[in-house]
Amino acid sequence: MSSKEEIVKIIAEEKKKLEDEIRRLEEELARKKVLAEALGKLLGEISFVPARELVEERPSREVHEELRGKKGDKLADLYIGENSIRIVPVVGKFDEGIPPLRSFLVKRVFEEMRRRDLERGKSEDEAFSYTIINDEEGMVKEIVLRNVDVSDEKTMRNIRNSVKWTLERILERIRAEYGE
Repeated sequence: MSSKEEIVKIIAEEKKKLEDEIRRLEEELARKKVLAEALGKLLGEISFVPARELVEERPSREVHEELRGKKGDKLADLYIGENSIRIVPVVGKFDEGIPPLRSFLVKRVFEEMRRRDLERGKSEDEAFSYTIINDEEGMVKEIVLRNVDVSDEKTMRNIRNSVKWTLERILERIRAEYGE
């Protein structure tokens, strides 16, 4: 065998080895891709945690306060947080359209507080806001106030007095309607 034939034979053998190695690596890569996909699915199934479980349980920093009317009737529970207030009325069932809730408390007090914050240059996210939460029957369950300067005594007094006056009027309406 001439040296040229030997070189061709060696090159052909090396090429075959290389092609075999490439085929073996491609098969191994395909197996590893299948395995990685299966492991990903398994990991997704066993590591799924509902969002409510991910939320860190923090001790409540809310201060509870009872709001009472002039006659001593309990009107609402107030839960005062760092910059929020939750108002939970206890005067009976009423919808959010009842006067003076909509006409006074929302329009004259809450909307005015929001307008003032926006005029002072606060962003939409930083300005005072409120949410009225209804139960399944559409009755007011809770009123949430956000971005409230709870350290400002004038603001807190205004909110307490406005909520108190509103709930006293609502209580009067409910009692008149049901003859209490």
